[in-house]
Amino acid sequence: MSIELTRAGRVISLILGTLILLSLSSVINDAILTYASRNWMPATAHIISVESNSQQPLRKDKDGILYQYSVGGISYTNSRINYSRRWKWSVNEWKQWMKTLDGKETIQVYYDPQKPQQSVIVRGGDNRWNIGFVILQLLFVVLFAWIALMPKIVK
Repeated sequence: MSIELTRAGRVISLILGTLILLSLSSVINDAILTYASRNWMPATAHIISVESNSQQPLRKDKDGILYQYSVGGISYTNSRINYSRRWKWSVNEWKQWMKTLDGKETIQVYYDPQKPQQSVIVRGGDNRWNIGFVILQLLFVVLFAWIALMPKIVK
């Protein structure tokens, strides 16, 4: 018994594979920046605002804090904590981290000397999530390409 894929099915598979492939660039960029941020330059940042009353788990990458720092006389504002793609902090993890900011007006941030507008509070990070996403997305691209290019599936 064999199942033939319609032309529409092949087109849909190609579109899905292409979309996943395009999203891969974001994951790869985050992996590169996670690694590169380990060597970024330190700067003192002024805390502009902190969302400390949230009961929701927040993304580790850019929720909860807004800070401003200067490099070469130019001011930059950012909210990026880091580039690691660890899913989310729990509410307890978030509250513990926010307690470290209590009463502080300034914090240490790290900026990319080549692009000073890019900065993080926590440099480096766990790249396993980034690498895992790349592998998973590549598997889906291969699957959708295989479905799109195979004339029929034999059972």
